[in-house]
Amino acid sequence: MRANGGLFDAHIHRLFDRLMREPGVLERCQQGSELVIDAGMNFGSFALYAANRGCRVIGFEMQPSVAAAVLLAAHLNGFTRQLQVVPHPVWNQSDEVLVFYPRRDNVGGTHAMDASSVGNDSFSTAVHLRTVRIEDWVPRRSLVRFMKLDVEGSELEALRGMLDLLRRKRVLNLVMELQPEPSYRRALQLLYSCGYRCIELQLLNKEELDHTELPLARFKQEPSTEAAFWDSFNFHGSDLWCIPWVASARSLSASGRVGV
Repeated sequence: MRANGGLFDAHIHRLFDRLMREPGVLERCQQGSELVIDAGMNFGSFALYAANRGCRVIGFEMQPSVAAAVLLAAHLNGFTRQLQVVPHPVWNQSDEVLVFYPRRDNVGGTHAMDASSVGNDSFSTAVHLRTVRIEDWVPRRSLVRFMKLDVEGSELEALRGMLDLLRRKRVLNLVMELQPEPSYRRALQLLYSCGYRCIELQLLNKEELDHTELPLARFKQEPSTEAAFWDSFNFHGSDLWCIPWVASARSLSASGRVGV
């Protein structure tokens, strides 16, 4: 697998490229003072893309065979210095043992579930893996310029394993999938409780991302009525783009906390 060519989740790559065009951002990523994290790396479409830009990337992938494939791709492309692969599931605590069932009918697809709920031939033999917390892999003084979080329903637990990073606003741009399950709503509420604001990335057109100014006015503010606010998000396969919200969109941009 190579880092160039066709793109999976092209809207995420487009946002990443837009942020890398902000003054000084790419240079800081290449120097390693700002990191890129791909949690739920799968076969490395995004992680290898970011490494190809020279960024220091930490990629979390719980499936041993898939993580090994990404390591091989990094070696073949000359990215071994830029890309660190962590072959463990991300969770709210380290060193817990979780049981995962890789899917036979979807290579790269894996779910965490109780053994009694696996009753068809789609799932292969159980894999026991030890968990890690994302924040344990990020040096305390480092900034995370960009994070992609797509861990098949474990997003809430992954966020709980990086609460210190979120509360200190050390993650400057977070892209996370939304699905109908209740845990995704709780994950979104957790982000807002930590001072983040989000927008559905697919609502932004290419022209908005290509514009000189980032579309900060599109980010949804704090809810006036709780129920109506959370219902305004599309929990059916959208991707959220979330940023730390300080005082206002203008002060955020000027202070360098978003996209700078």
